[in-house]
Amino acid sequence: TVHKDWNRIAYQSDINLPIEQALSDYIEHATEGDIVKSQDAFAVASRTANGLVWKGSLQYMEAGKGYMMKRQADSEATFRYPQFYGDSRYAGSQASMGKRRVNTATTMNIVATVSGIDTEEGDRLVAYNGTDRVAEAVADDEQNYYLSIGEYDQTLTFAIERDGELVGMTRSQIGYKANKVMGTPEEPTDISFVSADQMPMDGKWYTTTGIQMGKKPATGGLYIHNGKVVMIKY
Repeated sequence: TVHKDWNRIAYQSDINLPIEQALSDYIEHATEGDIVKSQDAFAVASRTANGLVWKGSLQYMEAGKGYMMKRQADSEATFRYPQFYGDSRYAGSQASMGKRRVNTATTMNIVATVSGIDTEEGDRLVAYNGTDRVAEAVADDEQNYYLSIGEYDQTLTFAIERDGELVGMTRSQIGYKANKVMGTPEEPTDISFVSADQMPMDGKWYTTTGIQMGKKPATGGLYIHNGKVVMIKY
């Protein structure tokens, strides 16, 4: 049984299942915007012509693992996981009674879209906390990026990576907040970028927000120098 807002749930099944099958009973009680997340992926209940479906980076639920579910509706809902039998049939009306440990992590989730730069297939949207690469995602068929970001105490910056090289940088930053969700598949958060060929080529150093620096930075982080995004580590 789950209630409004965040719930800790254990996936009580003996086999891994696609999220659509694992939560087939819950989707009947779901509301657009409901969220299920693991430690490194998440999915959002999204309305289509065929009803609610799960969209996002969480594709499978794994046996014995803990998850968090955010329910939008004020009412409680009770659902059951499918039960797997040796003859490869599922019985959605029965629940697994085995007790398992729930192990969830605090994350922040972003459904993002990219503007200001022409992206190519395979480009990665990468989130940085200082010089730490904390999350990355490739666009889905709808050109949405699903980022799951662990707990950090600094603001997050973002870059576009292509074949191992940073080709775009955002001048905006986002502060981390535990269990915050930004954007939906229908209305993703827009992250605007500046491409490398639009960055200054004057030999000077700039912050990612475009502020000119007097000399080479003495603090590690991402900077702009001669038309490139440069990572400095100390």
